[in-house]
Amino acid sequence: MTMVRASKNIVSYVRELKPRKDMSRIEVRIVRLWRNYNKESGNTIEMVFVDKEGTRIHASVGEQLIKKFDDKLREGDAIVIQLFKVYDAIVPEKYFADFSDILGGNLDHSCLVDVVGQIVNFGSLENKIIKGKDNMRLLVELRDPK
Repeated sequence: MTMVRASKNIVSYVRELKPRKDMSRIEVRIVRLWRNYNKESGNTIEMVFVDKEGTRIHASVGEQLIKKFDDKLREGDAIVIQLFKVYDAIVPEKYFADFSDILGGNLDHSCLVDVVGQIVNFGSLENKIIKGKDNMRLLVELRDPK
């Protein structure tokens, strides 16, 4: 994967990406970034990208490339990426988690999930500083609609 700061010569949108094609060049914003450790893959940088059409895609930087890209990737930045690989999703587009799995802590923390519930209570918006960075947090209490 090669990365440069955002420019005007964009060739592809996320919806146009094809598995195993590595000649694409996309402009995306990093809307979510976190570090993860997994027994199989080791340390990774996980991200959610969004393009100008609003299409999102999950991206990973493997352990062997973390040193090269760690200081260049920041949540909220717009970047241009080229020379990367696209793989088929390992889970369905919408992956809903059962409330019992959420409450029991039985989820794979390296996989994003969708949750549907009825909002029964919520707190006030709080600013939390995590690792020196401002993060807005809103606690929401959900009820299983089933």
